[in-house]
Amino acid sequence: MGREAGCVGLPALWTYNHRAVILGGMDIADRLRRTRQNAELTQAELAALIGTRQPLIAAYETGAKRPSADMVIRLLDTMNILPSAALDLHRTEVRTALTRRFGQAAQPRTFGSVARRSDTLTSDLDILIVAPETTTLVDLELAEDEIEAIVGVDTDIITVGGLDPIRHAAVLADSIPL
Repeated sequence: MGREAGCVGLPALWTYNHRAVILGGMDIADRLRRTRQNAELTQAELAALIGTRQPLIAAYETGAKRPSADMVIRLLDTMNILPSAALDLHRTEVRTALTRRFGQAAQPRTFGSVARRSDTLTSDLDILIVAPETTTLVDLELAEDEIEAIVGVDTDIITVGGLDPIRHAAVLADSIPL
């Protein structure tokens, strides 16, 4: 774990298993709550597992208190939920959110390690969509944020038109419908 330099006004950024953990306000609070729920743990059960009290977990999840980087790592290690398992728990919600944002033609698919079921605790969730021509990068970022809030896992959304031409066929072959 190491602290990364940040810009004034931005949340603290820590690395965890070579991934960034942003310790900022409701982002981490919501992510901890979703991850705990995905792990099918109550606040009391999670508190017992890491040797603390339930009110502290509640304070982290509401944003009333901000966990230290060490505490975030303890929490994440304890909840051990794979991105594929998080998607399995929330597949319908993810599909509904993407359809609401991009329409029925979006045809959301997952690809990469989650689709192959070779994901690890540090994997992200890769989603491929057919997006309307009017879709902007901001639309994709907002959709990624929404999906991350649902599943509690870092998410990348890529449009079919945005695929690297060299990897296009391989990504399509690797993808499976949500």
